Amino acid sequence: METFLEPTNPIIRREMYDEDYMETFVEPTYPIVRREMFDEDNMKHLLVDDRYSQSDRKRMSLYYKKKRNAGTAQVIYTLAAGCEANSLGRLFAQNSLGIANWAWTMRNPLAQKWYWDIDIANSHYRIALEFCKRYEIPYEKIAHYCDNRQAVLSMVCSDNRERAKMEFLKVLYGGDIKLYSCYVEMGEGVISKEGFAYLKGMVAEIALLSETIWTNYPQYHNLKTGTDYEDKKSVRISKKPNPKASLMSLIFQTEERKMLMLIAEHFRLNGRYMGVLIHDGGYVEKISDETEFPKDLLVGASQEIERHLGYNVTLIQKPITHNWEPKNPLKNTVAIFEEWEKTHCKILDTGMYVEEVVRDGQSTILVRCEKRLQECFRHLSITEQVIDKNFETKDVKVSFIDKWTKHNDTIRTYTHMGVYPPPLECTDTVYNLWKPFEASKLIIEESPEALEMFKKLMFHLGGKDDNVALYLIQWLAQSLQYPAIKTGVIPNLISNQGAGKGSFWDTITALMGACRIISTAEPDNVFGRFNAQLASAFMINFNEMNINQMNAFEGKLRLIATDPIIHVEKKQCDSFPIKSYHRFIVTTNNEFGCVVMKNDDRRNFIVRASDDLISDKQFFIDYRAKVINSNAGLSTIYNYLMNIEGMDKFINIKKPRTNYEEELILLNRTPYEAWVEDYTNRNRETTETRFKSKDLFDDFLKFVEAKNNHKFTTGSFGMRIMNVVLGGITRGGQVKSRGMVYETKEFNWALLRKRYPYKEIECIDENAYNTDEEDNCDTVHGKYINDIE
Repeated sequence: METFLEPTNPIIRREMYDEDYMETFVEPTYPIVRREMFDEDNMKHLLVDDRYSQSDRKRMSLYYKKKRNAGTAQVIYTLAAGCEANSLGRLFAQNSLGIANWAWTMRNPLAQKWYWDIDIANSHYRIALEFCKRYEIPYEKIAHYCDNRQAVLSMVCSDNRERAKMEFLKVLYGGDIKLYSCYVEMGEGVISKEGFAYLKGMVAEIALLSETIWTNYPQYHNLKTGTDYEDKKSVRISKKPNPKASLMSLIFQTEERKMLMLIAEHFRLNGRYMGVLIHDGGYVEKISDETEFPKDLLVGASQEIERHLGYNVTLIQKPITHNWEPKNPLKNTVAIFEEWEKTHCKILDTGMYVEEVVRDGQSTILVRCEKRLQECFRHLSITEQVIDKNFETKDVKVSFIDKWTKHNDTIRTYTHMGVYPPPLECTDTVYNLWKPFEASKLIIEESPEALEMFKKLMFHLGGKDDNVALYLIQWLAQSLQYPAIKTGVIPNLISNQGAGKGSFWDTITALMGACRIISTAEPDNVFGRFNAQLASAFMINFNEMNINQMNAFEGKLRLIATDPIIHVEKKQCDSFPIKSYHRFIVTTNNEFGCVVMKNDDRRNFIVRASDDLISDKQFFIDYRAKVINSNAGLSTIYNYLMNIEGMDKFINIKKPRTNYEEELILLNRTPYEAWVEDYTNRNRETTETRFKSKDLFDDFLKFVEAKNNHKFTTGSFGMRIMNVVLGGITRGGQVKSRGMVYETKEFNWALLRKRYPYKEIECIDENAYNTDEEDNCDTVHGKYINDIE
């Protein structure tokens, strides 16, 4: 069995005649499989519409049960009985499980929503004309009809064009219209006197044509075929009531099928998919917002048919119309489930259920296990109409949540959950936990006053340092513009209470949405086992944590700030991995901060905010009214941040190091590192490289005598100082002095002096500030510098 290829990208349209891209096309081996779409709502109504026969509805019911997913079925097309070996005749949906085999009164209500109807106009008479030319027999009447079809049809039956068409097909097949198709109906209408004469005048040419075909295809005279695609009885063509017309019909249907497959391939190469094959045409899937099928594709397909098969045919788009309406609107579950599933779905790999809700005007998600889902919604019930064996309907009251979760093949499902912020793309099979920032939904408005207030707040939060304030703004802008690119930078905002940290955080919350943020003083909320809120969160604020709490989770914070994968777990539910794109910020009133800063820390960005705004209560009242609680203010701030350029390269922007950060680094140094730096500074001119360990230790003890609560030993001291700068201090071996053996240390002054470079001291012109003659160049930021000449 051959599965027909999916269409190429419809956006990439081929230039239609610049290359022979159809040259290699070969008709497929049958059976073939097609993807077929149908109107799910109308199907439910048709199944219980007793205006259709029980056999038709049973066939539809079996088709519906075998659907692949909502509104989509897989249909197998095969040749009629007895035609397979010689690849003769038309294609039919196997076992009639395809809308192509159904009467148009059933087919059109199911197809109208999804398809364009493309038809080969007058295909059998066009084929007949070419066969007449091939066998050099008269075709004047046939040619006249082909060239003047519209006028002739109107002349034959002016009040019903379809009736006129059927009369011509009757003439072509010796009066048996069923040889053309078992589905056609003659319809109403009166044949004119001139019409009868015209039809009668064609009989001689058609009789000669059928006789000629019978003579030229003797190999099929005794071929056993069914009278149609469902007939289980095979009859030799020569034994049928009208054998010559039967054979001609079979030959013409074969040519018609070749044209149809050529059309389908031409459409596929131009990004369109013919999902339903109906004899001399088919249904092509619509594209969103399309008002008609492209005429250039119809012309192109016609030209390909003439070039490859020699038939001069015209392709037309016919409307798919019907006047069917549901007899009795069903109170079925389909519409109810569709409405429910606008906000609910199931995640297959964990068995969890997701609900999308709006709270306080902001969207968020709730994740529940099946037990919890039952507890929440067990009170809901629905009255469902079911169909009994006699195809009668009756009302049955059932549990809604049971009905939705059990024996529901069409439930809205996803294989797993993931986080795919822009510009990442999420496939249709994965539930995207990422939701747009709230500010992105706002109508664009401009408030210059709000922007100035925001910049003023950022200036003070940056310690009144323009570079620091700009970096904070860029950090926030990068988070909004490129949420899929982690930077690993964690701002640490330190100030006294009331300086503006809370207003900054409230601004972030309003821009991103409450469901996108976490503010916590408890690390377990983020790093503990049950951390389900991380699934939908983006920005996390560690607010007023102490240094011991942060130190306890330092390793986990380092991982989550930079690593791509974390595991999320909700109580009573399985854990699941997600990609982490989280951002972090630390806010505290503690003057020493919450983290132990080291010189090589590239993650934390320490900022001592200005406290100048603490006394300006009116500023914060206005800021809340005109920025945080104002759509115009938020829209202005959001658009300002989203239009800052270069944020895709934020990681390349050098992080400014604040004076406060430098002080914290000095404060957090180990006594060993502080002593090594001090000892290096005191020995700038020393050429000696080997010292007694005991002398060094004694010097160290004097250096840290203020910290006499520490307990040090020569051995631990020696190991510690050698680890301060790798290669800077090494073992110097043992020396003997006055009968004593001493361990020594070798100092690599070049390496140490490079590690602790000499800081040039700029002497201040004292006359600009005071009249003292005293040289004040001995201190830098209050730090004593030893032995400055």
